[in-house]
Amino acid sequence: MAPIGIIVAMLPEAACLTHTAPEPGVSIELRPNILLHLCGIGPAQATRGAEQLVARGVRGLMSFGIAGGLAPGLAPGAVLLPGRVETSAGGLFTHEEWRIHVHARLTAAGLTLAPGDMAEADTVVSTPGQKAALGAQRNAAAVDMESAAVLRVATRHVLPALVLRVILDPLEMEVPEFVHRQSDNYGRANLPGVILDLLRAPDRLPALLRINRAFRAATRSMRSVGKNLHDLHPGHDALTRPR
Repeated sequence: MAPIGIIVAMLPEAACLTHTAPEPGVSIELRPNILLHLCGIGPAQATRGAEQLVARGVRGLMSFGIAGGLAPGLAPGAVLLPGRVETSAGGLFTHEEWRIHVHARLTAAGLTLAPGDMAEADTVVSTPGQKAALGAQRNAAAVDMESAAVLRVATRHVLPALVLRVILDPLEMEVPEFVHRQSDNYGRANLPGVILDLLRAPDRLPALLRINRAFRAATRSMRSVGKNLHDLHPGHDALTRPR
């Protein structure tokens, strides 16, 4: 079968799909027909990663990882398989046949998928007010910073693309600023920095515990997807048919 490439921004996301930690900016083989690329956080990094996978000869691209919730009722760990990503310039569409295939396979494996489309953001959207405003503006259920960039690369190369995202922070949860500050562009936490922040401001501990519980729920869902990695490939025929 023709290979597909999965783009993840952060190491904790990659760890849900493989026990082999990929080097930043390097593609590794998960299976004979599935490559994984750790790109780093942000649209520019996702664009570079997707282009590198295309240069490796993949015939389909997938954006995988966590997302922020923009709609009520999406708890940490909710899995989305959107049909489009809304940007400031309009919608970018995923490959419908591939999406239906993966939806059916993951549902059969016992995962529950939530409805809704994604929105693009080029900076972190942290507060409930920011999330609600973006959700209303784009009519979207969740947001991330990489999926639209992956879809643009797929469009440029006339390749099918898919987005599979798992909610980390729901609409009502604010991600503390110090959490972002104490992690790098690949999601690696600076634990001494976190401890120092808590010593300086112990009142931050409840927020840290909340985001940690949410992260564990999101990780469980991503690992469930990883256990069904073979179901993410749509098969040769789907990759050679138009969107």
